[in-house]
Amino acid sequence: MPPCNSTPSSSEPNLENLEGVFNAIRSLAKVVEKHVSTSGTAKPKDVKIEGCTIEQFRKMGPPSFLQNPDPTEAKTWIMQMEKIFDVVGCTKVQKVSFASFMLKGEAEHWWQSTRKTLPLKEDEILTWTIFLDGFYEKYFLESVREEKEVEFIELIQGNKTVLQYEAKFTELAQFAPHIVSNDVRKAKKFQRGLQPSIRTRMAALRLKICSEVVETAKVVKKEYEDYQKVRDQNKKRSKLKESQKENENDKPFKKKTTIEIEPNVVQQVIENCSKCGKKHNGVCYRESGACFKCGQMGHHIKDCPALKNELMVKPNDLNQRPKIQGQVFAVTRQSDEETKSGTISLFSLIK
Repeated sequence: MPPCNSTPSSSEPNLENLEGVFNAIRSLAKVVEKHVSTSGTAKPKDVKIEGCTIEQFRKMGPPSFLQNPDPTEAKTWIMQMEKIFDVVGCTKVQKVSFASFMLKGEAEHWWQSTRKTLPLKEDEILTWTIFLDGFYEKYFLESVREEKEVEFIELIQGNKTVLQYEAKFTELAQFAPHIVSNDVRKAKKFQRGLQPSIRTRMAALRLKICSEVVETAKVVKKEYEDYQKVRDQNKKRSKLKESQKENENDKPFKKKTTIEIEPNVVQQVIENCSKCGKKHNGVCYRESGACFKCGQMGHHIKDCPALKNELMVKPNDLNQRPKIQGQVFAVTRQSDEETKSGTISLFSLIK
């Protein structure tokens, strides 16, 4: 039978060996950790991939581009693509790949053939700038860009609304970025193009932010239109009153005529005759056929002897007014005994 102490003696060396192995592993781990920290190698969880994936790009809904005769459409497409590139964080190389992916039809054929003929150096990478140069040369000529720049320089509101003017201003501003390089210059350019009726009312405000200029112009335009409406309504009312006055003046009215003879003598109101429309007493000459000049029967005014006598007056006697018998409208005076005080009808005195 083996001695009782044989087992414990054999287990002690095994524990010592395991302890040594553990110490060696710990030492190795420290060496590896130190090497990683000094070499600058990032841990897997800290690794960040540069750029974006095609899936991220397509989720933004990028527009396609076909050959378009309108050069402003080409510029608008580039602006939309660059906006998406900034959001998803595309690299310069990815911008070219993703943009060429969105070319369709004739535009895609153009790029496939143009890409092969680009004068790239041996180690030069096809960047976004190179793509833009070729794209603008094809779809947005330099002459067209210059025309758009001049159009922006000469842009004024004219008959457009403030909203329409703002839309045109924004569209053309991209062709002359040096003119609106900051918000202050942009605000001044927009305000200079406003209608005089709006611009003069905003001059004292000295606004320096373009958005504030636009909103203020909308308010001023609305107030000015309201003022014009009130002014036009007042003009119409004034013209209507003048027209009513003219109509009243054109209508015949009964004018009271008083004849003052002497104290205690009659005052008579003469009204328009219903036959001839004139004011007179007694028989109407038009109705009786008497002469309108002398009141006698048997001739008309053109054959009146009294009228002929007036025409035969010598030049030296022109200052002397000829004595012509008046019409029989005089009021005869009666004796004091026959005269009664008070107001009586004038027709009772005419014989």
